[in-house]
Amino acid sequence: MFGFGKTDVGMKRENNEDSIFVSNEKIGFLPNLFIIADGMGGHNAGEIASSKAVEYFCESVRKSEDEKGEEILDCIFGSIKFANEMVLQLATSTSEYDGMGTTFTVCVCDGNKLYSGHIGDSRAYVINKSGIEQLTTDHTYVHELKTAGKITEEEAKAHPSRNVITRALGMSADTLADSKIRTLKADDYVLLCSDGLSNMLSDCAISEIVLGKGSSVEKVDALINLANENGGIDNISVIIISMKEVSEQ
Repeated sequence: MFGFGKTDVGMKRENNEDSIFVSNEKIGFLPNLFIIADGMGGHNAGEIASSKAVEYFCESVRKSEDEKGEEILDCIFGSIKFANEMVLQLATSTSEYDGMGTTFTVCVCDGNKLYSGHIGDSRAYVINKSGIEQLTTDHTYVHELKTAGKITEEEAKAHPSRNVITRALGMSADTLADSKIRTLKADDYVLLCSDGLSNMLSDCAISEIVLGKGSSVEKVDALINLANENGGIDNISVIIISMKEVSEQ
């Protein structure tokens, strides 16, 4: 197994409010760790929200090594809760950071099991020859409208409120993360991305690149380049985890 990630400012934004974390090595008692966070807020608050969320999450994970008998999903939940509390505390510490928050999508691979935690509209997919499956649910107003049957998939893509997030880390003390445990196969790829990728590329285009020839490093670059060619209207972050690829380092 090998994971590689990269973040890019895109073609339209001056600042990159996305943050990523990639560790193919053990961190705390977790065998590996992959995170994408897409911040929001005025001034540079979004950038601070995403970077601090990753920092606080990793701080909690490293402390978890001392916890005996803790499960991976418990560690993910506990660390997201800690990060949420700390970002919320930071957001209320000054008017400059008022209302800031971040999406947060985290994955851990242990053997053939994928453990994930998720808040917001960044995404995690499993991709293989059978197709592409979105593991995460978008916590957005438009997704709620779709679920209620009030708009179609096509209407959702052009809806004026498509960027309104209903759940984000740092939004409130009661914010809850979704979680999932998924069994992976040897030919599966796991892809994490911010909406700067998923809004610019179709599922078909993403799948074609991920299943194509080349290393995970080359595929991440290809996805980011194509998103930029299509307009690059937002920051773009991508992590690819290959179950059959190993690090050359």
